[in-house]
Amino acid sequence: MPQAKTGKALDINFLGPRKLFFAISAILIVASIASVLTRGLNFGIDFTGGVLLEVGYPRAAELESIRGLLQESGYEGALVQNFGTATDVLVRLPPQAEGMDGSAIRDTVLGLLRQQEPGVDLRRVEFVGPQVGEELTERRPLDFLTRSEIAAQPSGSSEPAYILARSADEDQVIAFTIYERQRNRRMMVNVVDIEKLATLELMPVETAPEPEPEPVVEAAPEPEPVALPAQDAAELESGLVADGRVVVNAILFEFDRAEILPESAEALATVAALMQDRAGLSLLVVGHTDGVGSFDYNLRLSVERATAVVDWLRTRHGISADRLRPAGAGPMSPITTNRTEAGRALNRRVELVEMID
Repeated sequence: MPQAKTGKALDINFLGPRKLFFAISAILIVASIASVLTRGLNFGIDFTGGVLLEVGYPRAAELESIRGLLQESGYEGALVQNFGTATDVLVRLPPQAEGMDGSAIRDTVLGLLRQQEPGVDLRRVEFVGPQVGEELTERRPLDFLTRSEIAAQPSGSSEPAYILARSADEDQVIAFTIYERQRNRRMMVNVVDIEKLATLELMPVETAPEPEPEPVVEAAPEPEPVALPAQDAAELESGLVADGRVVVNAILFEFDRAEILPESAEALATVAALMQDRAGLSLLVVGHTDGVGSFDYNLRLSVERATAVVDWLRTRHGISADRLRPAGAGPMSPITTNRTEAGRALNRRVELVEMID
């Protein structure tokens, strides 16, 4: 019986040209290293500094048209991209010529965009300093994650959440703010320098010659408390229902301390009356500070003030401790500018946030 013919075996010599491929790989590696050494790395504005603007358009934005407008106006290297939706646009500008501050650049760019589309709305602006980039290029980013704290919000809440990461040498804190805008979750990153604390000497040391007395510097006068109208229980409840949170206007503290002033008793009694009328209401008491002073100090002070409010409601009005939870946001969530005393006074506040089980 005749046997069937078998096909010829396919024989490909993969290893034959290996020396050629090794040579090509070596040439590419050498060319890459030479390119880095001669041309350097092309850092983005997070490393070099610059201006970041988030703007909203009434309809879908034409990115190419925006890039062309900025290019013609002298803003070389501008990065334009959508951020979330087709109507949200993020504009990143590298550092401009010396003498041009961030505010002037913001106003100029916003004016150009509104000439092209009158309905443009400025939603956020950030001025990124190059000193932040120097830290990131010289140190490993993962060093910042050696120690972290998370301030989470109740499940289902639209309130911001904060993640604090401390660098290994404890010189800086990176604050990640996770928030919601137009039903999209977003994250903002800020780098904050930590003020060094003086060393406390516990052991006796040799007596050194007394230095010449330093000139006496008068302490800055304490800011006068800003008088805000007290709210009734109905106003507090209305804010909680509408926004999930409400600022209690008339809760005042000793300057730079967590002791509640006696004139706050009426406002705290109103909060207690609201909780007594609504037996199922549980509240997150959040303390906020202004931006003056070190980050760590303000964060600690905000937690201590929130705790003082919780203790007042529990001990003086009999509110159950399991219905109240203190928290502190420090200077991370201002409602207005910290450049004026009036603005700082508004940022020093206590908010009530409804907790939903």
